[in-house]
Parts: sequence; structure tokens; C-alpha cells
Amino acid sequence: MAMQKQLATGLGGVIGSDYVQSRNQLYFVENNGKISVLDLIRKLDTIVFNGTATMPPDSSLDLINGSVAKGYLGDIRLDHNSTDGKLVMRPQGNCRLSLIGMVNFEGITQAELQNLSYSQDNLRCEGTNNQLTNGIVFGICNTYPAGGANFDYVKVQVITNVGGTIKVNWVTYRLKSALQVIGTGYNQPQDIKVTSGGRYAYVTENTGNFLRVDLLNANRSAAYLLASGLTRPRQIALDEVHGQAYVPEFTSPLTGNLWRIDLSSGNKIAVYTGLFGCKGLLISKDLRYAFVSESTVGENRVARIDLVLGKRDTLIKTLTAPFFMEWADDSESHIILAEGTPANRITIIDLTSIPIKSATLVPGVANGPSSFVLPISGKIIVCSDTEIDQYDLVSSAFSPTGPIFLGIGLIPFDHIINTGNDNTDGYADTTDNPGYLLQVKDAPFGGGLAIMINHNAALLLGASYYKVLVNQVTPSPTTPKEPLQSFSDYLWDAASYSFIPKTTSPDSGGFYPVRLPIELWYNPLLGYMLDTSILSNGLCVIDIKLYTAAKVEIPIIPPLPYLPNQHSRRVKIDNQWPVASIEKIFHDNKEVQVCELVNSGSDQFTFRITATDPQGHLLSWNLWAVWGDDKSVGIGGDDYSHHISVPSTRQWTGVISGDVPTPAWHAAVKDDKTSTRCAHTFFLGVWDRVINGYGYLHNQSYHKSITIWL
Repeated sequence: MAMQKQLATGLGGVIGSDYVQSRNQLYFVENNGKISVLDLIRKLDTIVFNGTATMPPDSSLDLINGSVAKGYLGDIRLDHNSTDGKLVMRPQGNCRLSLIGMVNFEGITQAELQNLSYSQDNLRCEGTNNQLTNGIVFGICNTYPAGGANFDYVKVQVITNVGGTIKVNWVTYRLKSALQVIGTGYNQPQDIKVTSGGRYAYVTENTGNFLRVDLLNANRSAAYLLASGLTRPRQIALDEVHGQAYVPEFTSPLTGNLWRIDLSSGNKIAVYTGLFGCKGLLISKDLRYAFVSESTVGENRVARIDLVLGKRDTLIKTLTAPFFMEWADDSESHIILAEGTPANRITIIDLTSIPIKSATLVPGVANGPSSFVLPISGKIIVCSDTEIDQYDLVSSAFSPTGPIFLGIGLIPFDHIINTGNDNTDGYADTTDNPGYLLQVKDAPFGGGLAIMINHNAALLLGASYYKVLVNQVTPSPTTPKEPLQSFSDYLWDAASYSFIPKTTSPDSGGFYPVRLPIELWYNPLLGYMLDTSILSNGLCVIDIKLYTAAKVEIPIIPPLPYLPNQHSRRVKIDNQWPVASIEKIFHDNKEVQVCELVNSGSDQFTFRITATDPQGHLLSWNLWAVWGDDKSVGIGGDDYSHHISVPSTRQWTGVISGDVPTPAWHAAVKDDKTSTRCAHTFFLGVWDRVINGYGYLHNQSYHKSITIWL
């Protein structure tokens, strides 16, 4: 179940809504005739208190008047933990805490405080893993501002923490109400869409009107009637670029029109007729297709309409009371829609699957959901009948933030094969992109691996820290462990106008800090350097776990229920080197000893070689001869491309005590007398397919010399 935060309640039948990113505001219409706006970041009303205080053990602090007293008459209390007797900072009453960390105290405003995750958990003040050392900042949220505790948020910085006495500096904020009614007098308004400039909005009324509204003077009496005569119009698809809007009619039976309305003149044209109980509408970017949600007798569906050919296809018909819809991504590959009572859920539809699939995105929302907005990645705000709620999709089925585990070096995570097969998983394959700078096929990993992490996505998910865990799958399963390895990168230093080396190390709890967007790293995605020598050759799992500022784990799950996790990867490890050996040299079927002179017979030679990889990961072998004044010639060789099986086992062991080449090699080279009258050295080079994410790691060579004098 997604984490829920109630934003507003006691509303009068919320239906359509729109999000204005530049102001971080939600506009919505209420069926009882109102246009309202919800500030998702509330504005400052007043600073209630700004000061310092010293808290001895077993004392409480009043965050409004600054008084410190023994007992529990305050908002936070410095108290002894019942489990180990160590001091902790406790939230009291309706207060909740959130550890922010070592940040710029002055740079934090009430806006940042509103985006933190708060809990009733205590903050440790002494003992193991002390969380409140000098300079640490934490936030406080008052969940029920009223009476004497009439404040909303507080930022607190620890000045000193000595011997169980803490001196703190804090600022207490009271905020303005998030909800404001800006327009009244509408006749059952159904939807609202705000223009890109944020000044005007378009509204549909159930009575058949399409209105333009100045949001600075938003009462119905001041609205401009652009078009009328529509039959119960519903969701608006606004196309500002072409100066038009699309509006469907909610009718029964198949008589509803899909109208295109000119935003200047108000002229309307029916671009399709035949809608039945239509509420939701999306128009593709190319304006070719309309996607509609309809409720008909015995069928609740989403259909696609070709506006050029007038052809419609039912995409899915297993829905319940489908309402308004939005695109889940810019590629228009997924649709999100609200399903009303009795389903009361938010659903996502995958348009790329055959057959088309749907999955529940957020179950159990408040009664009668009709619309929603996606303000930032990982969050959805659902407008239901009488309330508006925000859901954190981190703990539900969909997270549009992208993968957390981006890949290893130059290998994207989705080019590391993961199918669930212990024998064939964990290999890299980039051959689908011939122009890519690192071309590998069925390549295992070894050496030091640069683990690339999506730091921005981690921040959007509320993470301040992460951990890296590794466990073996084969040859013998192990429990996950934390290698706790430090790594270095270059960080831009503005003062010296240069990149300076910076080492990142885990803290005592094994936590690594998430990189901030304001920091310029030479390798901005780098999150870890894994020394794989601690692992056995075989399949392992590399797992990235995210944590809040309070070091509480943030669950990471797939972007869709039927896709794999994107925070961990099964990776094949091989730190064993290949084997190269020229075992014997044969001339006219007789073995030639090292440094022996061959002065009779033919110029034909064969070689018994071993060019193999013990793990079956051979890439190539090559045998060649060198002699005289920088003369050389190839004798034989082979590579993995000639040994890929279908279905692929990703194994090729190479040559073990095999005789090559066939037919035999001729030493004589045309127009080069030294080719048969000189000392010769034969080299065997062997590569395996092991990579560190940037290139191949392992090669072995072997050489033997004889003298040919024929």
C-alpha cells in the first residue's frame, strides 16, 4: 500500500484537477460550484520563535516560548531510553521528528521542512551511532497545530552536545492555510485545465458550457463563455500549441460527440460521434488518436479512436467506473486512470503489451476518485469526492523515477542479462547497439566494478543515504553482506577552479551519502567501487538500498508489477584468468624441442596448444610467429562469435591440448628468405570475456622458440 498523506478534506465533490508546476499548486473544481487551489508547499505566515536554549537530561523544550523545564510540558524532550539508558530526543504530543543531517542550517526554509518524512522515532543523543552530534540539523512537524502549540514546522540545529546536555538553535514556523477557494457560482463544474502561463483556466460545466476563467477574478460571474450546447462535457484535453481543446460528451447510448473547440472563437467541430458514457479523454501528441474511458452497459472500457479514419478499437474492458486519465510518461506508452466506486483505485495500463495489460497503481483510495495529478516523480495526488490525498508511489507499484541501479561502468543495468536462470544470468550484452563504444557479448564481470547509481532518483524518493549489499547465488548461496569499501572520485572545487580528489567512505553504520545536485563530480553517477576479489566465481546479487535522513529504509519496487526490480542485479563474477600454453611443436609429425634446429624436411609445422578459460568464458585465442627484422605472420586463431549456441549457454572453453592449425602451417613466406632461415618465436595470446564495465580484463600469453634453417 502506498504511503498516504491527506492534503485536504471536507470538500464538496471534487472532480477535475490540474497541476501548475511553476507555483507547485493544485487547481480543482468542486461539484458544488467552486474553483479551489491547494498550495502543495504552504506559504509562510509568521516566524513564531527564533532562539537558543540548553536542555539538560530529563528536560522538555517549548518550541514557541523557548522555555526549558523538567517534566513533559514541552514539544520535545531529552530523555533516557528504556532499552539501554542512553539519552534520546523524543517528540512529544503531536510532534514528529526527521533527521536532516549536516547541512547549512540557514539555507533551510519552511519549504524544505514540508518535504521531509517525519516519524515518532527518537533521535539518539549519546552512545553508539549518536545522531545529534555538533552541527547536526533535524526537523519537527506538528501534526495538529492548535491552541498553545500553534505552529507547523521547526528547524533545529545542535550547537553542542556535551555530557548529556544539549544546546540547540531553532526557528519555529507558522504557515498559511494550503487551501483557498478562489471562485464560486459555477453550475456543477466537471474539469479544469490551467494555461501554461498560469493566468487563465478552462472549465467545463455539466450544463453544457465551456468557459475561460481569469484565475485572478475566478467567480462564475466573471467567466467568459466560449462554447455552449454540449451534452454533459467532461475531461478537457488542452492543446495550447494549436489554440484548441478537445472535450467529450457523457451520453447514452452511442450518441456522444468528441468536440474540438477553438480557444479564440469558441467555434466547435465534432471530430467523432459515437461516444457512450465517456468521462476521460487523452489526445496523442501527433493529434491522430483519442483515448477515451467509457462506462457502457455491462462494459467499462478504454478505447482508442483514430481521428483520421474514424476507427475505434477497444483496448481494455475489465475496468470499474473509469474516470479521468493522464499519460504516465512522455512516450505515451502507459495510461493512468482513476476507477471510481466501488473499485476506488488508481490503475495503470500498458499500451505496449500484447494483449494490453492493466495493474493497480494505488489501491484503496478515498471514496469516489475522479482525477489525479503527478506533481513529481514518485508521487501522485488523488482527488476523491470529499478529500484530496497524496500517495508516495515508492511503496506502490509504479515509480517513474527510473532505475536506482543504473549499471556497471559503461554497461546499462538492462544490458546485464537477468532472466532468473542461475546458469545464464549476469552477463553483459551490448551487441544490440553496433555504434556503442563498448561492444561485448555474454561478458561476465571481475576486478573493480564501478557501480552507477541514480542519485537524483534517490533524492526524489526521499533518500539521504544508501547501502550496497552483495550475496552469492552460486556456487553456494550466502546471506547479503556489506563490503564497506571506500572509493575516490574528483569533485569540482570552485575556489581553486579544479577537480580535487575526494574519498567517499561509509559511516559507522555502513551508510553512504547520496550525492547532491549542487555537487559537480567528474563521474556524476558513480556510487561505489566494488572489489570483486571478496566474492567467489559465480553468480551474485548486487543490491542498492535507500535510506531516509533518519536512516530508515525506503522500499524500492518495480515501475510496473510485471517488470523486475531495478535496484538490484544478478551479476556473473569471474576473477579466474584464462590459460595459455604451447605444449608442443611438431615438424613433419615429429616433436621439436625448445631451441632445437630444424634443418631438413618440409616447411610444415603444427602446434599443440591449450587456450582455455576454466569458467567457460573464453573470448579468443591467437597464435603467431615472429622472426628476423620485425617480421611476423599469423598462424591460427578463433573467437567466441563462432561458438555462440542457440539457445545460448554463454559457454566456450576453447582448445585443450588440441593440435592447430589444420592444415599445417607453412613457414615459407614468398620473397622472404629469412622466413625459413632464422630463429622463430611462436606466441600464443588468450583473452577471456571478463570485463570491469569499461573493457576486458584478462589475457594470458605464452611463447616458445626454435630455429628454422631450411
